[in-house]
Amino acid sequence: MQNQFTASQTVQIPVQEVSGVPIEEYLAVPQRIVAGLTEAGGVEQVSAEEFRLTLRPLQFLSLKFVPVAMLRVYSPAPGELSIESQDCQLLGAETFNQHFQLQLNGVLQTQRKGGKAQLNGRADLRVGINVPPPFNLTPKAVINATGNSLLKGILKRIQQRLKQQLMADYQRWAMQMGSSAGVRSSLSA
Repeated sequence: MQNQFTASQTVQIPVQEVSGVPIEEYLAVPQRIVAGLTEAGGVEQVSAEEFRLTLRPLQFLSLKFVPVAMLRVYSPAPGELSIESQDCQLLGAETFNQHFQLQLNGVLQTQRKGGKAQLNGRADLRVGINVPPPFNLTPKAVINATGNSLLKGILKRIQQRLKQQLMADYQRWAMQMGSSAGVRSSLSA
């Protein structure tokens, strides 16, 4: 029996721009964004736009597993970042992999009003899974509540990382870019 779990999350983050480096420049560097959203050592860059993310262990019913997701992260337009899932495997719960589908779509866009920047984002996460025996004996309402709660928790952590880690990484990066630009301009003078 196919179970569907879904969760959506939105975020609005005021941006304190640093050193005259606009947030749009930061969004054009996908590897910075991915590194800013994940735990240290949890990301491997596969190509310019593809990343393998190893998330921290999760628990569903009585199973403990580690999701490993392939994501495409790219900038379709200035000031915009898109994230799309390509594949996902569950280490430690391999019997689920053949009956498991994950779909993640997210967007982060810059909006400017009165000279101030704000990031607006939305993420939609959907998981479809055929629950194998003996877990299929668990009431569907319990499975659905557990699955939806798990997805909401994942998106909530991503939202918190956007607000804290990503903004801190942008500020460090912008200060480095601003000081590099100052060094370059003083060298060329």
